[in-house]
Amino acid sequence: MHEHNLLPLVLLPDIRLRKKAQKVTDINDDLIQTLKNMHHTMLTAKGIGIAAPQVADTRQIIVVDLQDREENPDSSRPLFFINPSITWKSDTYDEVEEGCLSIPQQLATVKRPVSIGLEYTDINGNAHTLEASGLFARCLQHEIDHLNGVLFIDHLSQLKRNVIARKSKTIKKELIKEDKNIIPIAT
Repeated sequence: MHEHNLLPLVLLPDIRLRKKAQKVTDINDDLIQTLKNMHHTMLTAKGIGIAAPQVADTRQIIVVDLQDREENPDSSRPLFFINPSITWKSDTYDEVEEGCLSIPQQLATVKRPVSIGLEYTDINGNAHTLEASGLFARCLQHEIDHLNGVLFIDHLSQLKRNVIARKSKTIKKELIKEDKNIIPIAT
């Protein structure tokens, strides 16, 4: 049994958050351990989802754990998704406040489809499809955006995006000074 390691978080404006993640072709012990480490990191940071680019990994993997929230799709948690792909989106949208582990202390209201369809592979290499709605669907869309180099602030107006980006630079400097669990890489 491996222990779970805390992975450093990549913070805005790090350019690695803008790169497209690569398809996973081999599910091995390293990948599974990375997913478990991502889950541990996400829970420590009090998140409900995390994508590989947020921990400087280039693979198409995400973890979702809605913990004890009512919208948790089932009791099997955490949920690991390899090569997730949205197959459809509902015509109904809602606007809900979102935050991001890579953009600490910043929240904004984002408009997204209420329901989605998803294809993905599990850690045993089995292909799955699922339908998600509510917070679960929102979380999946947010994390899959990360795999495509898209951040929640990209769904905002230019003005709001600029304000958050400016604040984020200041917050990142403070967190580096406090020696928090982040990756202080030049942009």
